[in-house]
Order: sequence, then C-alpha cells, then structure tokens
Amino acid sequence: MISVSILMENSLVGHRGLKTEHGLSFLIEDEGQSILFDTASSPFFLNNAISLKKDLSKVTSVVLSHPHYDHTGGFRSFVDQWKTTEKKLYTGKDFFLDRFEANTFSLTYLGNSFSEKYLEENGIVWNCVKTFTKISEHCFVVSGFRQLNELETVPPQFKKKYEDSLLQDNFSDECSIVVEASDGLHVIVGCAHIGILNIIEQISCLFSQSVKAVYGGIHLMNSTRGEIEAVIDRLTNLGVEKCGLCHCSGRIVYESLCNHAKSIDAATLGSGSMLFL
Repeated sequence: MISVSILMENSLVGHRGLKTEHGLSFLIEDEGQSILFDTASSPFFLNNAISLKKDLSKVTSVVLSHPHYDHTGGFRSFVDQWKTTEKKLYTGKDFFLDRFEANTFSLTYLGNSFSEKYLEENGIVWNCVKTFTKISEHCFVVSGFRQLNELETVPPQFKKKYEDSLLQDNFSDECSIVVEASDGLHVIVGCAHIGILNIIEQISCLFSQSVKAVYGGIHLMNSTRGEIEAVIDRLTNLGVEKCGLCHCSGRIVYESLCNHAKSIDAATLGSGSMLFL
C-alpha cells in the first residue's frame, strides 16, 4: 500500500492540533521509501510531521514542484535533520532562476532561498528532470510540460530572471509526481501553474493510460465559474474520477465539482489529510 500524507496546507481538516500556513508539503511512502514533495513556506511542516508520527530523517528523495517560497521555504530546515546517507533532490530545469511577481512597476521576490552551492555543501545530489524519471517502486517525477489548450493560461505577472532579462514564467518545468497504483495512475501536483489539463493530458500520453485521480493545488482560485466548469468538463472527458483539492485550487472549483461533475468524487484536503492508494 502507498500512503500520501499532507504535512502542510493552508487549512485544517479535522486535526485541530496541527499548524497551517500558505504552503504545501506532501509525504509519499512507497515500499519502504519516503518521498517528500515540497517543503511549504517555513519549518512548521516538520512539527506537523512529528504530530502525525512521520519520521522525515529517513526521506530518500525530495521533489520540489517549482521554486516559489510556499513550496520550498522549509527546505533548509528539513536539510538540518536529514539523516540518510544519500540525499537526492529532484527539480525542473530552471529551478535556480529567480522568480518574481509583478505589480505595476514593482516586483516581489517569490523564489527559493538556497543555491546549487548550498546543495554541494550539504552533500545533496541535484537531479534535473526534463521529461520523467522513476524515483521509487511506484513513483515517477514528470516535468517538461507544454501549453496545449486555450482554456488555461499562466497569469502574466509571474516572471523569471534569465541573465539580465525578466521573462514570462510559463512554468513548463514544474514537476508533478505520478503514482502507479493498483487501480491506475494517481497524480500529485504542487500548483499546476501551467494548467491541470496540460499536465493530465501529457501524463496520460506519456504513460499510455488515463489518470484516475488528482491531488494538490490546481490554481483556479482566480478563475470564473464558467472557466472552472470548462476545465472540469475536460477532466471528466479525460477519465479523471477523483479530485483532492487544496492550496491554490479555490473554493468555487470544489463547489463546481460537487454540483457540475457527478462522475468525479471531490474532497478538500488540509494539513493532516491522508490517502491510501
């Protein structure tokens, strides 16, 4: 059995003793291997792990979905207590480019707080994922997504710095995790900035089968109900049967799934939520 635990999310679902923050962190346990997917905004997810009886010192691999602070902010604190002999980090190719959010003429830094040199100093092996790679018995990291439809666009305020230029960030190098469970493909996403349909369609093509379930943030919090329902219709057509929503998904998308897509089981996930695949 593969277990997925949410160590940090914006909200609570049931367990009132856990911490919340604007951030996301999952722990995936697969056949004796532990994979940490994102490290939230701060070290608080480490406290939640203790409350949930999860030993993060034995994590075999870390996957960071993208460089934004709310997915990477706790990484340094995690490294301080990472005890495995071989430490492996998986990211997309542009992970170490600085990221910003534009607001008229000003910029806010959104990127991670460490460099490649920091990884070297701490004995961490960096693996740059450009397409996909297997990281455990049933889990893969997938990246290198493309914009395939007109329903989903990345907001123009997101920027990345390349040399002396600020470029539109299309998040093509965002990483997702695919779990090959006994009942089909389950996909775990961080923010799905490039669009959840783009991610699901390309994973389905890559693995030659439909995606059964999606968990994580799907960044529809600023979308209209009509836009959300168009995405949901497409998810239904792609064969998705289950959506576990959190972080940046938004309130309307859960309501729309419950009212508009009777064939998809929907749930809201929060700190402490667990899935058994």
